[in-house]
Amino acid sequence: MRTRAWLFLTLGVVFSSVNAFAQYLSPCVSVSGSWLDDAGLRWNLTQSDTSISGTNTGNDGCPFPTWNVYGTYNGSGNFRVVAYNPSGGDFFCAAWLLYDGHTNQPGCHTGQGGWLSQAGYFGDFFWAKSCDIPTGESTIFNNWYGPYAGFRQTLAPGSINFEGRRVTEYDAGGGGPDTCWFAGSTYDPFIAIGSPFGNSWDVAWLDGMFYVGNNQYGNDYVGYGDNRITYYRGQGRAPCETTFPQRLTIDCALGSPTYRSSVPLGAAIGIFTVSGSRDGQTQTTTYP
Repeated sequence: MRTRAWLFLTLGVVFSSVNAFAQYLSPCVSVSGSWLDDAGLRWNLTQSDTSISGTNTGNDGCPFPTWNVYGTYNGSGNFRVVAYNPSGGDFFCAAWLLYDGHTNQPGCHTGQGGWLSQAGYFGDFFWAKSCDIPTGESTIFNNWYGPYAGFRQTLAPGSINFEGRRVTEYDAGGGGPDTCWFAGSTYDPFIAIGSPFGNSWDVAWLDGMFYVGNNQYGNDYVGYGDNRITYYRGQGRAPCETTFPQRLTIDCALGSPTYRSSVPLGAAIGIFTVSGSRDGQTQTTTYP
């Protein structure tokens, strides 16, 4: 608005950037979206690789309230964008406005940093947009880890980059029956995700066995453990199986909304094999 776009000269430049969520395996990597800052300016941005472009609106008092925006994503959640006045600027309206900042976790939908106008004004800014929620996901088998089948997921839509976000599973209720279990068994029925929640996965680029790509997370390992397999085979229970659902959430700054309410999981013990299934994908291998 006027305090950032209008031309008056002050001295000094101050930029600030915060990276307080290093526990994530990958930072926020995209600033695409419609951001509203604390001065009432709307930044409609798209990002291709590290190149950012878009428009800035709300520059009241300037001949052209909509300015073109260009910038770069500089890695580790940091970005720089500059809005350019189409009129070139005059005594009352600055020629450009620069934002140098960092996108925050959780959620990757808030950010802050420092701003500077061609007029010489400067200060801090904060902006936010709606938290992006996946519309679904696809599942493929990835590998075996002992008796566990590992599945890798890709979040949809592909037009949104979810890297830097975190997916968490919860029990969805209504699992079972576990046909391996019997009254007097050493083990409880295997019919639910652990309490109060199960695993969490970062949507990230990783190395080694857990290497996944853009918009992917995993592995989600499904199956009976070694001790149960040995025990239930020894009790003559094989072949036997279980099924139960998981609920999936994704992180946002305020809460973790559910994007899938009931994903079917399953596991089976055969006489010489084990199986794991997720969302309709089933894998079987000889074990041990």
